[in-house]
Amino acid sequence: MLGLDQNIDALDGDWNSYTYNTLDTEDPLNVATNDDYSGSLFSGLAGTTNMQRQHTTSVGGEFVHIELEQSFRIDGGESTRLLISQAIANTIISAIVVPEPSTFALMGVLSAWFVVRRRRKS
Repeated sequence: MLGLDQNIDALDGDWNSYTYNTLDTEDPLNVATNDDYSGSLFSGLAGTTNMQRQHTTSVGGEFVHIELEQSFRIDGGESTRLLISQAIANTIISAIVVPEPSTFALMGVLSAWFVVRRRRKS
């Protein structure tokens, strides 16, 4: 979430972001996103009881729950909502790991084999 915090800080606005975590308050990663606040203060907004989170993490995935205060959702205006949504989207895009070219080739071969195989059965 450090990337999202940095992307929001880079926007032209007086906005703060905070991240739920279980790190020590003085841990550099906690300080980077939460300043002097403990990450556990934000547990009520972390989506820890969310069914989608429970399933996603149970199969090894990562789940991110983003809360925007009312000033963004209702009073912020379209330009503010666009800025925030772009910051979120850019953070997600930058976190996507692109497989090695050889992995792409293998996925292509397996996909092609599956498609050809299904057509022959029909």
